[in-house]
Amino acid sequence: MTLPSAFASSSAMPIPDPDSLMVLEAPFARSPYEDLRRRLRTHQRITDRDFASINTLVSDLAIKGGQDGRQEMLERVESIIERVRGMKEKLSPLVGDLDSSVTSVQRRTSHLAQIQSLRDRTTAMDTEATESTQEPDQGKAAAMSAYQQFTDIRLQRMIVDWLCRMGFVGSAERLVNNTGLQYLTDITLFKELYIIRDSMTPSPSSSQKASCSSALAWCVDNKAALRRIKSTLEFDLRLQEFIDLCRHRSPESLFAARTYLRKHLLPMFKTATAATLGPAKDEDSEQDFRNNAKIVADVTRAFGLLATPPGGWVYQDLYNAARLPKLFGQLFTAAMSIYSLSPQPVLNIALSAGLSSLKVPACYGGERKDKADDGGLNTTDETRNLNCPVCATIKLTKTSHGHASNSLVDGLGLGTLAKEIPWSHHSNSTIVCRISGRVIDEGAEEGEGGQAVALPNGRVYSKRVNDASAAARKRRNEGKSSQAFVTCPRTRDRFFTGQMRRVYIS
Repeated sequence: MTLPSAFASSSAMPIPDPDSLMVLEAPFARSPYEDLRRRLRTHQRITDRDFASINTLVSDLAIKGGQDGRQEMLERVESIIERVRGMKEKLSPLVGDLDSSVTSVQRRTSHLAQIQSLRDRTTAMDTEATESTQEPDQGKAAAMSAYQQFTDIRLQRMIVDWLCRMGFVGSAERLVNNTGLQYLTDITLFKELYIIRDSMTPSPSSSQKASCSSALAWCVDNKAALRRIKSTLEFDLRLQEFIDLCRHRSPESLFAARTYLRKHLLPMFKTATAATLGPAKDEDSEQDFRNNAKIVADVTRAFGLLATPPGGWVYQDLYNAARLPKLFGQLFTAAMSIYSLSPQPVLNIALSAGLSSLKVPACYGGERKDKADDGGLNTTDETRNLNCPVCATIKLTKTSHGHASNSLVDGLGLGTLAKEIPWSHHSNSTIVCRISGRVIDEGAEEGEGGQAVALPNGRVYSKRVNDASAAARKRRNEGKSSQAFVTCPRTRDRFFTGQMRRVYIS
């Protein structure tokens, strides 16, 4: 995958500190460990349960072996062998999953260790260059090339994560297969979650009925983790299954609903009622108290579903079909928390970190003017820099009927994402020339952007650019006017060069 030109010059960038990099890469490093720990717990649970059953059979065989005949002993031994075979069949797929999780941990650890290795190499080369007064060009070029490969892979990982969270799992899977990042992404987890989503909210064209069975199976596998994060997901799914049984109103369905209520909801109701009798002692207990109070209130209200069919306003929220997408959103959030993944795409976090260094009040200030031309509707702003990603605007193309083809007349691009991040901190003001796009350097006449000058209308530009523009106009107007003038690119007002005033940046 080829990076955009904005990232292609990373050879000039310093290699970041591994500790600061891990702030953003912590979910990437933790996720396979959480998956490995969950699989080990499942493996241990199956092993302990089946070994306890086998030990019981072996103990019975040792005690009663002398009392039973040959045929009974053979049957007992055959039963033990069948139990061992059954345990082996259960553990065989888990062993493959464990190998995959271990490989993922190793690959990710090795991938992140590259930064420390590259930083150590460049530090050693800088030390050698200081002692020998020579520039290690070849060694630094190789280190920067390796860092470029690391950033390429990192960007691809972020894109895969973003695609998975937005629901484009097929596109993410093709990108993973093309780049060989199977062990550096969490696409397997997202595929599992979207299989659950398809069972909970099938497409209208599908003959499949909505079901919470796969979601409940996932809750059973992650029961301890859900209890740790204090989630009521399993109860909410049980309540939804009870609602679906009450929705159909047939005698069989209502009988099944009463049975389901006694089997699943009433035990939760009794436990929650007992837990709400005492006061909460700390913050964790307060969260448990709120969860238990919610369970008591929801089960109490659910009793009325047995006597109330859909269509009334009293239980309209419970019978609402929009509950299923919300339940999947709750499951998705719980999964992100269990696997130590960030609640939003890592790409958004990385972009926000970069945008926070560019965001200033001028990006959102000023008056907006709309100007139409033959190419379409171009939206501009008096205080915004067209080269700034936070200030980016959208150009809308007109249709043959003269209407804009996009409904967003005032699009802010990445500025929408930057709205939720803090302003950048600048100890000194930085002014960028609207014409040249360069930073104005007030320290020297021959600075990169030139000195800052203000026109009589209050607009500030680079003196070098204005002088060049005035000289060009004077040459074109040779013989017509003895005094040079400049044109403000925003207001199109003309001023003589003698009217410009020096601006000192503080």
